[in-house]
Amino acid sequence: MVIRTPRESHQEYLRLKATLVNELCELDCVRDPALRFEFGQTVGEYLGRHVDLPGRDARNDMVVLVSAVLREREQGVDAVLFAVGLHSGEEIASEVRARIDGLAPVLPDQDAGVARKLLREAAVPGPALHAALTRALHLETPEHLSAGDLFDHLLDVPDQPDGLPPAVLLLECAAQLAATTQATRLRDWCEAWAAGAGALDALRERRRRLAATRAPDRTIPKCLVVMVDPADDGSPDVFVRYWINELPGYWDPRSGESEVTTLDGLSGAVERAIRQGERLWADLPEHDAEPAYVEFVLPYSLLNHDVARLELGTDTGDPVPIGPRYLVHLRSLERMRDRNPIQHRAWRARWKTLRQGPVTEAHHWWAADPAELPRWRQALFQNDRLTAVTMDAPAIEGHGLEPLKAAIAEGIGLALWNRRPESDPMVREMMRILIGFGHAQLPRQVLQMRILAEADVDGLRQLGRNIALFWDDPFRLIDCEEVPA
Repeated sequence: MVIRTPRESHQEYLRLKATLVNELCELDCVRDPALRFEFGQTVGEYLGRHVDLPGRDARNDMVVLVSAVLREREQGVDAVLFAVGLHSGEEIASEVRARIDGLAPVLPDQDAGVARKLLREAAVPGPALHAALTRALHLETPEHLSAGDLFDHLLDVPDQPDGLPPAVLLLECAAQLAATTQATRLRDWCEAWAAGAGALDALRERRRRLAATRAPDRTIPKCLVVMVDPADDGSPDVFVRYWINELPGYWDPRSGESEVTTLDGLSGAVERAIRQGERLWADLPEHDAEPAYVEFVLPYSLLNHDVARLELGTDTGDPVPIGPRYLVHLRSLERMRDRNPIQHRAWRARWKTLRQGPVTEAHHWWAADPAELPRWRQALFQNDRLTAVTMDAPAIEGHGLEPLKAAIAEGIGLALWNRRPESDPMVREMMRILIGFGHAQLPRQVLQMRILAEADVDGLRQLGRNIALFWDDPFRLIDCEEVPA
């Protein structure tokens, strides 16, 4: 048995490819555009799949066809020869076969088998690999494929402008996500392929660009974003849209279904969205098993609505609230939709200060007198180190909504308040303690409070049900344009 080096095997493959293209371009059935289309259909029929031809000219069409069929092992060559025999006669098919006899047709499959084995051993999660590949290639690829299936799909995708096949770049992307040993083996395979193809310089340049891409941002979670927008026709209807961010570390929210319901039916709409999210998150690694964020983008009129008590399993007779199971918090629909550059600049600046500062500096609203609002807002305007607001008042008109609106206008992205109109010293103390935690810990601490509240029907821990958390990250926006009526 002769074992060829990658370069030797690739050169044989290229000779076969060039010979087949030249032979096919001599056929009358290929020169004629209409007959060429039928020729391609015959090849696809033999292989049991559709074969697309660009339809530019005979040579370009045959380059595409031969590149595709040679990935099918010997069956690809057999498909071409069958089509030649059918359209030009068996005598010509025999002549073509004689001229390509001895040229190795199996290099792509030989390389592909090794690549699939390396991808299996690397055990890179499919969602992470898909996201990395999308960023690297700017191609729309099928979601939720295993690494091996995604590799097989890319075998039929034309080379990138730098001459590198997407299937090879898939292994480069996998190497970025794999453990050290597997990453080395993946890169070694890519280098062996590139050396044989004369593409080492292109591979090294692409590798440099991949290495320079932004590293994962650990503050970006897997999450479901739900927009609730009341109809403006006087009806009780609300428009509900949702987005799912599938992969922690990268903000790439995917839009889901929209529907019209009422506030009474909101639980059902949210449960359907959560189920879709859970299906997408099911393949994430175990270290991403932390509960997902469920973020409600709400207008001012609904910010005090107790979305943390929306229920799952209402059709089972034993519903459970989402608050103790997910990291539930609120976001501002008006600010998200307005895209005011001045306001958004202040919003981003305060959020950066919040993330970077060791201590969260909060501005407290305890006053019951609305006349205090201008002075309170002026203090907020003058101190850009203030990054949070706490309020011992619900976010409803005449109580805490006006100061909350003012805080949002000044760029505040973090707020805590008492959802009940009754002032409670214990709630004040709880908010003071919560603000003392680092900002990254705050959603988890609120979750723990909600878990404890479920187990303490009458005690002080019930206060966990009365805290609202506003957590509005300006670096994780969604396209929440108005839904047409």
